[in-house]
Amino acid sequence: MKNFPLFRFLRNKFTEEQTIDPQTTVAQHHRQPVHKRNKYRCFVCQSNRAHIRVIAERIDAHPRLTKPTYGMLITDDIDCIASLAGDADILLLSLEEHCDATDALLDLPALRTKMVVIISNCHESRQRIKNRVDYWMPNKFIETDGDFQSLMAPVIDELDNDYPPRQPTPMKSVYRCFIWQIGHGLPQITHWIEKTERLYATYSCGHLTYSDQERAAVQEADILILSSGGDSPGSLIYFLDYYDVRSKAIIISTVFSADRVLDRTPRRIDYVLEKMKVFDLKNFKRFFVPIIKDLDGGTDNECQRNDNDVVS
Repeated sequence: MKNFPLFRFLRNKFTEEQTIDPQTTVAQHHRQPVHKRNKYRCFVCQSNRAHIRVIAERIDAHPRLTKPTYGMLITDDIDCIASLAGDADILLLSLEEHCDATDALLDLPALRTKMVVIISNCHESRQRIKNRVDYWMPNKFIETDGDFQSLMAPVIDELDNDYPPRQPTPMKSVYRCFIWQIGHGLPQITHWIEKTERLYATYSCGHLTYSDQERAAVQEADILILSSGGDSPGSLIYFLDYYDVRSKAIIISTVFSADRVLDRTPRRIDYVLEKMKVFDLKNFKRFFVPIIKDLDGGTDNECQRNDNDVVS
């Protein structure tokens, strides 16, 4: 056993003190939310090559999973496993014989924040895993594509509904606004922004085109003032998935209630401007006070924005 790289790592690891919550005996590494993707990336690490082959086939056949990478739980070098798994959204791990090896993987800093799915019939071994595990899947559910898809459905649903916090942006004297409004709201909001000292409208439209000009305007903006989509919320959802909005303050301007907008739009929304309540310049300026304060407080002059698309 000592010849395997992972077990050499384990021998060193368990001589170090671990930080465990005494109430739960679970290491406190919370899963990091991810941006919604059309297809989530998987890393498969099993102690059985046959299982790896079967799971790879299930991933290839799944409409929402992609780019499976693989590692052998015992024979691969620990640094190699961490490197392969670093870009994954979901870890599909084994728990057949080597609980300590699986727990060691989950304790790697690069993997602590991943979505963790254990595929195993060894339910009695659960208590030996000290790190967070999000889902457990019996081996029988990898036998057919249908079973695998049904078990992965809640995993994908949870990832789809993550709400990553807005990334900090450099403090500015004037924040640039991208405005998309349907109906009669566009000229009114544009006029109010012109009367607000620290806001500047760089782009406004009544229809989304997904043109190069629109893309550049979204990338340039600090604040997105968007329509709720009226009776078609799918247009708003598509917009938020299409562009990289991680560093943008997202404001929805709507005739609907904030609760209705938030309930039907499973994406990060920072503020809802209810038009029936914000009906003049004075209320508009008051509405923007906490938003500007939030942007000012997120100052990070070393921050570099990455505007590559997230959804593949």
